[in-house]
Amino acid sequence: MIKIPANDITGAPRFSGVLLNGNEADGKALSFTADIPSTGHYRLIVNCHALDGKRFTSRLDIDGVRAGNVEGDGKGDSVRVGRLYIEKGSHTFTISQYFGLLLIESVAIEEDDPLDRSIFDVDPEPINKNASPNARILYNYLRENYGKKVLTGQTTSGTMDEWGQKELEAIHQATGKLPAIIAVDLIDACATRKHVYGTDSRDVQRGIDYFNYGGLVTIAWHWNAPMHQKLTKEHMWWSGFYTEASTFSLKDALADKESPEFKAIVADIEDACEVLRPYKEQDIPVLWRPLHEAAGGWFWWGACGPEPCIELWNLMYDIMVNKHGMNNLLWVWNGQHPDWYPGDDKVDIIGADIYAGKHVYHPQNSWFQICADYPSKTRKIVAFTENGTIPDIDQMVRDGSMWSWYCTWCGHYAYTTDDSGKVVYNEEYTEKDVIVKMYNHPDVITLDKLDIKWNGK
Repeated sequence: MIKIPANDITGAPRFSGVLLNGNEADGKALSFTADIPSTGHYRLIVNCHALDGKRFTSRLDIDGVRAGNVEGDGKGDSVRVGRLYIEKGSHTFTISQYFGLLLIESVAIEEDDPLDRSIFDVDPEPINKNASPNARILYNYLRENYGKKVLTGQTTSGTMDEWGQKELEAIHQATGKLPAIIAVDLIDACATRKHVYGTDSRDVQRGIDYFNYGGLVTIAWHWNAPMHQKLTKEHMWWSGFYTEASTFSLKDALADKESPEFKAIVADIEDACEVLRPYKEQDIPVLWRPLHEAAGGWFWWGACGPEPCIELWNLMYDIMVNKHGMNNLLWVWNGQHPDWYPGDDKVDIIGADIYAGKHVYHPQNSWFQICADYPSKTRKIVAFTENGTIPDIDQMVRDGSMWSWYCTWCGHYAYTTDDSGKVVYNEEYTEKDVIVKMYNHPDVITLDKLDIKWNGK
């Protein structure tokens, strides 16, 4: 840890070339203090460059709380990290490296510009010109509320009581309300896990049931590698979506369209279309979020770099939309890095998955801005597609980081059990008063506040 003496924020503290190596296990970081003269929004200007000429990602913490990322393309960067709400007084700033070999030359702190509301003026139409009536209705609903209202969301698992999920039971117990959106997963519903390992899943039907109950559904896919899983004691069959659990090469599979590997990819996507067919037939709109977190490399679809992953995204879009007419899908991209962005014509909504830490309610302003800046020609709706801790709604409104929706992860992020085995709300990540405020805030949409008139209903 390199300590920099407190400094006047009007001048850039010089670090004489502080090296952060994201490939080293010791987690090197740069830490310095600065005196903020008045409470308000600020930006960090980080003058740096990557020694290997590649993209880099670093984490920014303020007083030990995650506040955003420092990202650049490695071509001689001056990186701006903005919309940082900082109170008057002395604060400690820490930049720690995730990916890449980064040389920081100087950092300056400046007052940020006022929020530009045009950030919420997004593409007026879904990317699919043949989008189904209800997909268009949902897209328009999200677009009209974007920047004004935030939709509540919860990832679900397991079943219990009338709500169908332990997470929803705990949330209802704590708030008296239910989320506008639930998230389910194709993980056990199709492809290798179902046909080879015999898994069974109620997730697909759970999403249909929640829509019929008045809610919305987003669907992800923890997709086991189509072939070549290791199947060792360290890499069990159920972990097949992880890079380390298979030797499957997406790059090699896409290079040979006649290979068994390529055909296995196509077969799995075809199978997903069949599993999702009831949604298409009933015109249930789906916030479809495949190939998520690709830039991290921990899932096989991201292990070979951005180009193969983008090609896979385009292949999936072609099969699902152009071949099978899955026009009820809105495409939610969650690649976590601009190099992985498939293009404005293949993405309806941009998402970010962020686990900021226990009881860290920061709305992640810089991440929001980064996502909003990914498109090249038109703005896109931006959503908080996975979170551990629920952000504070008052801070979201204050900072203008109005994610279209957030979606808390499942299990202990939402519920636990007491000594008698009864499901109760779990405050380990989000304290009860924070979720109660969120679910009762005038700028927040819960299930009871959804006012969508669907086609034919």
